[in-house]
Amino acid sequence: MVHCDATSASDINKLIAGQDAVVSLLGHRRGSVADVQTQAMRLLVTAMTEQGIKRIVSLTGTGVRFAGDKVRQIDYPTTWLLNLVDPKRMSDGANHVAVLQASPFDWTVLRVFKLTNGSQKAFRLSAQGPVALTSSRKTVAAALETVLSDASFIQQAPMICKP
Repeated sequence: MVHCDATSASDINKLIAGQDAVVSLLGHRRGSVADVQTQAMRLLVTAMTEQGIKRIVSLTGTGVRFAGDKVRQIDYPTTWLLNLVDPKRMSDGANHVAVLQASPFDWTVLRVFKLTNGSQKAFRLSAQGPVALTSSRKTVAAALETVLSDASFIQQAPMICKP
């Protein structure tokens, strides 16, 4: 494990030195700056460019929409409520994706609805969904491994779905 301040350019540079790909699982926690994902992604884009790294995968929620998404009915009120309660956090998710979209990299944004601590379950990845209502962190890890190992969903944002 390497401790890193995701808003420090020197920490980011050290963290990714010598890597073939980057996986960003950054999220908000109590006390983090409102745009931590966006700040970190900007630093990652700069560091990856300098170090010649072309592949990045990032995790975000389904509140970040893409054209053609098949959105479950439960997602609408949940997203509305999160936008009401924590609009900066919601904007940060979308803004960090915009940074990736403007980059020259082979990016993939993996999207989930709700994370759990359960066991790994069978899944499929779909660019449009509909998303599984819950995804265990172990399932997310398997999905990350899938998109990294087979270079699937380049410049797309698949959702973890039921098989």
